Amino acid sequence: MYSVRRFFCWGEGFWKHSWGHPKSSKIQTVLMAFLAVGFGCGLARATPQTPSQTPVSQPTDQPLCNTWSRPRQIGTLESKFLPEASGLAFSKLVAGRLYHHNDSGNGGFFYLTNSSGGQTQKVHIGEFDASSSDFEAMATVTLEGKAYVVLADIGDNSAKKLEHDILFFEEQLSYPESINPSFRLKVRYPDHPHDAESLAVYPSGDLFILTKEWNLQKLQSFPDHLFKLPKEQVLATLHHEKSLEPSTPITLEPWGTLELNKLAPTVFNLLSQVPTDMSISPSGNHFLLLTYGSAFEFDYNLSSGPLPANWNLGKNVRQIRLKALEQQEGISYTPDGKGFVYSTEKRKLEPALMQLECVK
Repeated sequence: MYSVRRFFCWGEGFWKHSWGHPKSSKIQTVLMAFLAVGFGCGLARATPQTPSQTPVSQPTDQPLCNTWSRPRQIGTLESKFLPEASGLAFSKLVAGRLYHHNDSGNGGFFYLTNSSGGQTQKVHIGEFDASSSDFEAMATVTLEGKAYVVLADIGDNSAKKLEHDILFFEEQLSYPESINPSFRLKVRYPDHPHDAESLAVYPSGDLFILTKEWNLQKLQSFPDHLFKLPKEQVLATLHHEKSLEPSTPITLEPWGTLELNKLAPTVFNLLSQVPTDMSISPSGNHFLLLTYGSAFEFDYNLSSGPLPANWNLGKNVRQIRLKALEQQEGISYTPDGKGFVYSTEKRKLEPALMQLECVK
């Protein structure tokens, strides 16, 4: 992940004053693009919660949310385990369990916590060389009655990798210190290498990757490309792969583009034009997109067809104001689909875990 830490500040008052200000000068707007994200200070702590080995709550078919609650801190991550928490996903097997992983350079591990970020367990990834991996996203999915954790090695800052690994681990009630992937997908893009930090899996098993297209030095963002791996290919690999030896890479399908600069125009909103994670609702009818500056919820079933060319802000997509965290890079719908949780990759003593609920 290309570091953007030097472009963040910690002034909540500045954020409230400058959000969408229409009369900023050109110099001010450039400064705001760098400063408007950092106000994660002074957040209240939440009471720790313990995962329970009870069925996960069933989702309800929610319409696109009109009004979200104010963000509230529900806990903190343990920085000694998660100094650069990137991915985030709720368990399909154990209620109150969250999965996490670190950004690149922190070894081949994933982590599980309770819903407030405590009781962290570190799980080593066996039979996979993670020395050159850049894990950037994770999800959970149920395939043929079994729950899986999905971990995606899709980061590529220099956009040079020809192939990427996506690992599937069957969920366990209790994890050993080390676990081997149940199976692995090796994928490649149909056009050229891309950097990406966003992956989501549709409830039926279709897998989606959204690329991250921007130039930090030039303060520019470009259309992000969505790619799909159909569930049939995921299940075929599940049925036939007998080892973790390199296999023939599967070519992803182009599934449209997303122009966030049209939904968050002007240089002021540059950080809201850079996707850092995504999540599909439990019903499959909506998806969330996290950016460095805010979040978006889209009223669209990704498995129904490629992304439409045009979006109507306030109608079929809504921008969600967040309590912005430095380098926020993990987001997940709650299991009932009525809220979502997001987290930060920023190296700090107590990385915040935040939640919003749909009010109406």
